[in-house]
This record gives sequence, C-alpha cells and structure tokens, in this order.
Amino acid sequence: TQINNGIRNLYVTNIKFDPTNPSVIWGTTGMIPQFDTDIENQDGSIILSKDSGMSWSEVKRNRNNGGIQLYSALGISPSNPNVIYAGAFGIFFKSKDGGMTWTESGFGPLGSNPGHPIDIAVDPSDENIVYVDSYVGGVFQSKDAGKTWVTNAFGYSGSETKDVAISPDGSKVFATSRSGIFSSEDKGVNWLPVGLGDVLLDELQAVSPHPTDTNKILLGDSQDAMSSIFLSTDGGMSWKTVFMLF
Repeated sequence: TQINNGIRNLYVTNIKFDPTNPSVIWGTTGMIPQFDTDIENQDGSIILSKDSGMSWSEVKRNRNNGGIQLYSALGISPSNPNVIYAGAFGIFFKSKDGGMTWTESGFGPLGSNPGHPIDIAVDPSDENIVYVDSYVGGVFQSKDAGKTWVTNAFGYSGSETKDVAISPDGSKVFATSRSGIFSSEDKGVNWLPVGLGDVLLDELQAVSPHPTDTNKILLGDSQDAMSSIFLSTDGGMSWKTVFMLF
C-alpha cells in the first residue's frame, strides 16, 4: 500500500515517531545538492502525519526569508514532544509549539565545516541539549537548543557517521559510522568503539536503544548487498546477529 499521500518531494531524509503517540510521525525531505543538481529536488520540507503515515502535510517548507530549503535531519524531545528540531547544512531549526512556528540558527562551531546533519537526538532529561550526527563532520553538541555548538567527536574520526541515539536514562550516547559503532558515557565528549561480537565494521547504519531497558540495543548495517540486525543485551559491549537478509 502506497503511503506517500501528501509528500511532494519523495527524497525522504528522516523519519521520527512522536514519543508519546505512535500515530504521529514526523519527517524531512530534500536532496543534498552534490547528489542531485535538480533545484526542484532540493526544495524540501518538514512533513507530518497524524494517522500512522496514511496521509501527510507540510509543516514547514521555505526558510523564514522565503528561500527554498532542504531538510536532512529531525529530532523530537522525549520529555516534551512539542519541542522539535530539524537541520541541514549550515542551518538549524527549532519549534517549541509542535511545529506551528520555527526559529532559525546556525549549525556547527564557528569557523568549521560541520557537514550535513544526518540525525538529531535530544537529551531525555533536558530539551535544550541536542546531539547531531553529521555526514563528514562528526558529532556535535549544543546545550542551548542550537544557538551554539561544540565538537563532540573525541575518540573517533567522525568519518561518514550515520546515526546517533541516546539511552533512555541519558547515560550513554551511541553513534554509528563506516568505522564502527561508538559509545560515549560523558554526553559526547569522549568516545570508545564498542563493535565487538558479530558486528562487521563497515556500513553501520542505525542504532536504537530499548525505550526502557538500558541494556538492550538494536544495531543495523548494510554491507555487500547484505543487511543485518544485531542485538546487544549488555549496554552495547557485545553484539549478536538476530536477523540477516541475503
């Protein structure tokens, strides 16, 4: 069944479920220019479904100045789902009223090239602490809702990072990349590789901690036309294969 009703730009870059209502789904669209030079495909939006994805509406399309904008990442505060963040190269967006209005700020530390945001995670205990996993740039943290940023990629290269997620108690931050999966226990300042067990270190994609059990984490990869899902039951220290698609 096609569920693209209402999605104008089919280059969907991110999907997130409302943490309190699984029927509400947020998304972002728009193609990064170096992968598609068609201006029409770069004309993205922030999209919203309130009926489990059967229909969609555009919550935000243009920038506040009227210019077209692609959107490559989105994050929702677990403690306050009315607080929503979205990002793209060089720009960051925040809504405090469930997407009705949006403010804009810069993305990344001053004087740096932070790359393209790929995923956004919000601290479960503080809606103003935001982590962004960025293509090329690495992991960045803001403690003031995106107004200022610091680099949080100490301990790994940050090369072609794919996903970022926070454990339900906020004690660990996980990031995936081509060079493996990494964990931070000091809110993203220092990182250690935790790709032990069955995990192959190429093309790691998504990481998803269990919503209530801090020991259980799912990890997905895609390598050499095979896709696998791994499960950790010890907080990310070791992994076992639970699904493989040949």
